[in-house]
Amino acid sequence: MSTNRIFLDRFIFLILFGVLVVGFVFKVFYDKHLALDGVHYFRIILEHSDFVDIAWSRRFAEYLTEWPLVLGLHIGVHDLHILKILFGFGLFVPYVVCFLVCFFSISKNESSLLLIPLVGFLAVNLLSDYDLVAEHHTMTLITVPIAVLMAKEGRLETWAKVALIVLLLAYTRMYETAMLGGALFFVIAAYRSVSSLNVREKRYYLFICFLALAVVIIGIYYVWNPRAPTNRSSFLDALMVNKRNYEALSIYAFLFCIFAGLMFGRINHWFEKFWLVSAIMPIIFYGLIRITTDYQTTAYYSFSTRSLTVVTIPCLVLSTVALAKIRPVCNKSILTMFTVGFLFFNMTNLMDLKRWQEVRNGFVSILKSNSGFINIDDTHLRNNHHRWSWNNTLLSIVWSYPCVETIILNSTEHSIGPVDVRKELALTKYLEYGNEYLSIDSRARACEQ
Repeated sequence: MSTNRIFLDRFIFLILFGVLVVGFVFKVFYDKHLALDGVHYFRIILEHSDFVDIAWSRRFAEYLTEWPLVLGLHIGVHDLHILKILFGFGLFVPYVVCFLVCFFSISKNESSLLLIPLVGFLAVNLLSDYDLVAEHHTMTLITVPIAVLMAKEGRLETWAKVALIVLLLAYTRMYETAMLGGALFFVIAAYRSVSSLNVREKRYYLFICFLALAVVIIGIYYVWNPRAPTNRSSFLDALMVNKRNYEALSIYAFLFCIFAGLMFGRINHWFEKFWLVSAIMPIIFYGLIRITTDYQTTAYYSFSTRSLTVVTIPCLVLSTVALAKIRPVCNKSILTMFTVGFLFFNMTNLMDLKRWQEVRNGFVSILKSNSGFINIDDTHLRNNHHRWSWNNTLLSIVWSYPCVETIILNSTEHSIGPVDVRKELALTKYLEYGNEYLSIDSRARACEQ
């Protein structure tokens, strides 16, 4: 492969990563990282100046994403706008780790592997952007560099060996479905340990086997003993919901066609042409769906895509191994088609951001035109499908900064939420409250006139 072609592949990789970065920045700017569990995690960290500690099996995902916010609190940052940015920056850290490790570990003869982190982003992270704090985002992003490092032919450089150990250690406590990746990593490491003629390499991959086995054991234990009894049933229900998620179906069909073209194109160029033409179909299908119907990716559709990790994680690992072993050439036709699809699905996803912006603007409008407690059922947001049922109270408090005059209560048909503001106020250290709330909580400070 020519030097110019290698440069082009890496340049396009960086451009597409830049597109990803821009999209993420827009989402943080419009507070989409506070959607669903986001505002709940944000409140817990601010009130305790510590990590969330939602589940032992996901602790390392919390460390990786929450340290900027925790650090900011410990050095004395109190401005809620800055704290929200730190929270968003922390959620982006795994993306940086994933792309840097992949970029510097993939050699010039393995350029097709540069697609893997972008594929993982499309298949999981883009689809689940209504719950950016969810640990399965981090798990997917860490799966990719582990797979790339383990699938590479030949011996790893020293830095890569250290990186693989650190990443696998973190992977042991990321998310329950990491056990699927762990099982495949165990098989790969066992094969490399047995087949290696070097004693040090054998011992190294034997240690990697141990780490991968730990991932599997921890995953199985917490699947069998979930942190909440409803987790298992809701996860299974989410799998069924994805049948109605046209965005997910289109992206997966597109990625399958790209991979098929990449793998089978080396056999006959007509195979490549067939799969490249096929890759256009999901794009056209989803485009027509968006133009001719009122279809929208709702908050629940987005949240339900976490269940797709049971398919995505094994596929990412196996695809990485296949590409590393066969080393197909990612020619201009395939790279162009992938770039078109990547940009298209990112564009439609960013267009959907206006739905969340409508929710945010709706909240702000209600907060400015009312005072006291107001039920979400009594507002125009009652039947909005781009918000969640239990976090409205916390969102209204955070979006009232610096002075809380109005609190929007969750629907009477659903739970009160993590905080019952009729008995205890939230974030009193960071916000001031109107006079009508001061009797509820002695910690509350009155708004400055």
